[in-house]
Amino acid sequence: MSRNVRMIELATRTAHLSDHPRFRLGAVIAKGSRVLSLGTNKEKKSPRSTNPHTNQHGWTIHAELAAILPLSEDNLYGSIIYIARILKSGQWGCSRPCQDCMRIIQECKIKKIVFIAKNKQIEEVKQ
Repeated sequence: MSRNVRMIELATRTAHLSDHPRFRLGAVIAKGSRVLSLGTNKEKKSPRSTNPHTNQHGWTIHAELAAILPLSEDNLYGSIIYIARILKSGQWGCSRPCQDCMRIIQECKIKKIVFIAKNKQIEEVKQ
């Protein structure tokens, strides 16, 4: 079994821990064979913050950001991020990072992004 498959499976297991009501995503950041961080998407509710896209209270913290935040620049440099999404059916869904997450990943100098594409195949993007 390839490293990409093993890490996507770990990201899938991590996605099952998400408390988001609609979307369950998991992210794993690794360097070599060492897992550095795990993250899930979470719904963050605060009466003081309003989401400008919906004008409703609350935000979603993306799995990619949740995995990136605990790490230092040194740990992030040259690492690989693996992202998986679980649909309500339990099957894989497209987990390509949004534009904001892509920008953050590039700024962190993460060298490769591995995710589930629309055809439910593992796809990778080198930075």
